[in-house]
Amino acid sequence: MSKTLHRWLGLGLAVFLLIQGVTGGLLLYGNRLDSALQPELNPAVAGTNRAAFDAVRAAAEAAAPDSQVIFIDRPRPGRSSYRVVLDSALGERLYFHPDTLELLVRRSVWAEPVDIIEAVHTGVIGGEALEILLGLAGLLCLPLLITGLIRWWPRRRWRSALRIQWRNPRVFLFTSHRAIGAVLSLLLLFIVATGVALSFHEWSEKLASGLSGEPPRMHRPQLGDAASPLSVDLSLDALVSAARQRAGGGEPQFVILPHKPAQPVVFRWRFAKEWHPSGRSELYFHPRSGELIDAYLIDERNNTQRVLDSLYPLHIAAPLGAAGKSVWLFAALGLVYFCLSGVAIWWYGWQRKRTSGRRRGVRDEPRDAAVLNVEP
Repeated sequence: MSKTLHRWLGLGLAVFLLIQGVTGGLLLYGNRLDSALQPELNPAVAGTNRAAFDAVRAAAEAAAPDSQVIFIDRPRPGRSSYRVVLDSALGERLYFHPDTLELLVRRSVWAEPVDIIEAVHTGVIGGEALEILLGLAGLLCLPLLITGLIRWWPRRRWRSALRIQWRNPRVFLFTSHRAIGAVLSLLLLFIVATGVALSFHEWSEKLASGLSGEPPRMHRPQLGDAASPLSVDLSLDALVSAARQRAGGGEPQFVILPHKPAQPVVFRWRFAKEWHPSGRSELYFHPRSGELIDAYLIDERNNTQRVLDSLYPLHIAAPLGAAGKSVWLFAALGLVYFCLSGVAIWWYGWQRKRTSGRRRGVRDEPRDAAVLNVEP
């Protein structure tokens, strides 16, 4: 039963797992990958970067007077430039030097490799239907990994169960698939489980809240007076000062400006003790009056909110730093290898059955020591 389920789940999910392994591995080093492809995004910086949002907004409006600024992102590790997103038809991105505010790069969303990779990895590129489909595929990965672990579980000699043999290509494929899968199975179960929870984030919030009796993470407020867009007289730097007084520490990471009715100005805030690379705190301001509407701060969270806010950092190994990213990258590469080796093992068995004219019901897959000539 476990053999049949593992085989057909693996074949059915092979393309999905291949894509997720490749895109997930690339996203671990997204900014550095982007800067390597376009070095202009990472210029030399003379001083300390500060959240001069007004100056960046003015530079973007001067560079693109016919478009509205909807997002300003501060420099990040691997990218020392400011990043601005416009509401243009192509969703243009502008990159500015942090010292001089010189326009370094201007490109459309289709020239943003990291954004495209992330859209594919999360399913955003296909809308809500694809996001749900990817979440369901992720759910099916859980029994795939569990049945693989069951099939590997040795009855006696653990050392042999983890040995990779090089006797011939078929033996190598099977033993390497088995051994690497055993080593990475628990880690992949953790990564897949957190990924599924993120895919079905609304259901995850309801489940966590229902079990704990505590309210889930606060969602961004909607304005009753539908005030939009941002007032031209409203200073973003003044809002940063007000946000800093309310937060009592930390630094802004990016600001989302309203481009649809009823949207507030949103500052994403990060404290030094946080795992999340962009922080999970948010402060919301009225786009006309500049009044602080509400705030979601990490020091004011309940236990349910702490757990939900930890899903994404744990999914990308943020708490473990560079070493954790290396381990997660190895898991992503392992996932790619499982797809390729698993399909190759099935193909080899199918071809052998076809050419040798085996009797119906005889094993068509290298499973035991007699078929593989592998030490038990």
